[in-house]
Amino acid sequence: MPILLLKVLIKIYISKFQSPGNFLGFLTSFSITWYLVLLLIFSAIYTIWHQISKIDSIQQRIPKELHIPKFIYLLLLAFGLGFLSFLIRLISPVERFPFGIPFAYIIQYFLMFSVGIMAYRYGWFEQMTKHNVKVWAITIFATVILFFTYFFVFVGVDSDYSLFLGGPNLNAFIFALVDNIASMGMIFVLIKIFYVKFNKQGKILQNLADSSFHIYLIHPFIVIPLSLGIAFIPLSPLIKLIFVLLVSVILCYLISHFILQRIHLSKPKIDTLNI
Repeated sequence: MPILLLKVLIKIYISKFQSPGNFLGFLTSFSITWYLVLLLIFSAIYTIWHQISKIDSIQQRIPKELHIPKFIYLLLLAFGLGFLSFLIRLISPVERFPFGIPFAYIIQYFLMFSVGIMAYRYGWFEQMTKHNVKVWAITIFATVILFFTYFFVFVGVDSDYSLFLGGPNLNAFIFALVDNIASMGMIFVLIKIFYVKFNKQGKILQNLADSSFHIYLIHPFIVIPLSLGIAFIPLSPLIKLIFVLLVSVILCYLISHFILQRIHLSKPKIDTLNI
């Protein structure tokens, strides 16, 4: 019976993807784990740099303390990052995912990975003040307002939105700048707000937090079979949605909490001074 059900589900799945080739491509793609591939690559690069930085001549050049950069420098960095993103999107627009990876954001991801390491090492989030948060919040608001003003006045709602996603045109350049300025600002604003206001956990939230990453990784293997399993049951789509949502959340949590979290892996202690 389980084998028969599995065959039926596979046939349904293949029919949804039009051909076995598309279905096989879906199964072998990175899917929701694409960022893990990038993280692995970035971590490998950082590991190499970490070993190189142990050389005395290089280690002496690395500052022991580094204050958070001034707003104007970070803003210029966002502009520069936007320009680089625009250049990359000439080749790989936002809607393209070569090897299942959003290559249009590759520079942005790598820079944020690097800045995150520096922010952790030098305690930048502890150094941030309310003034820093307000300045970035105003910058985000002004950037978004200016972008939508440009959109409605000079572009129009009936325009081709794909022009913003990449290519040799002004719309793509402006969107790349806005995208990076707003993203950098949101990182500083949201992380600081949550760091100050919500950096507390009770037992329930701690338990859910410990399971969140596992749930994210395994949820397609729960949600998809459940959705296919009730696809032909004559029920309201809303009822099916609620059923799949509730059952998926419960099953994912149970699998994470009682199985995956019990697989203990040794974790090395983090040396914050030499990270």
